[in-house]
Amino acid sequence: MAEAKIDPASITVLALTHAHQDHVHGLLTPDGRVLFPNLKAIVIPEAAVESFFAYAHLAQFRPLLKPVQNGDQVGERLRAVALPGHAAGHTGYAFDTDEDRFLFFGDIVHVPALQFGNPAFSWGYDDDQLTARATRLKVFSDAAEAGTWIGGAHLGWPGIGRVVRKGEAYGYEPAEGRVTG
Repeated sequence: MAEAKIDPASITVLALTHAHQDHVHGLLTPDGRVLFPNLKAIVIPEAAVESFFAYAHLAQFRPLLKPVQNGDQVGERLRAVALPGHAAGHTGYAFDTDEDRFLFFGDIVHVPALQFGNPAFSWGYDDDQLTARATRLKVFSDAAEAGTWIGGAHLGWPGIGRVVRKGEAYGYEPAEGRVTG
């Protein structure tokens, strides 16, 4: 966040895709302090709430949790999108403007160098690998067809780009040169 010149105190709402530790433990600093002192809400898939509280040190965030389901509006233009297969309630967030569509898809991709070219390749951390594959294929197909901007937790810098069709497979074109800061 420091590199992007984002002050953690400026963050008031977070949207979590699921409750795996690599997504929720960043709520606290290494010494246990709350990283986002002005946080007013944590949007989380309803099916992930129980997993969130498997980590006892996160109990302090209980009053801030705002569970969502597929299709729920999160603010004016952000919408929760069910992306099943990876984890309980795994959810992405779609943001539409008059010109563009953006989908943050969380963990439907873990190994970009392999999974865009071979979307059937699964990852051991997917709870339901068959459903995760089907979700990945649908997201790739829809995003490539519509020209949707995508973002994911395990994509390399800048973490935002587009999916393009390459024969029977897909490719990922990062938004390099388009990201300003």
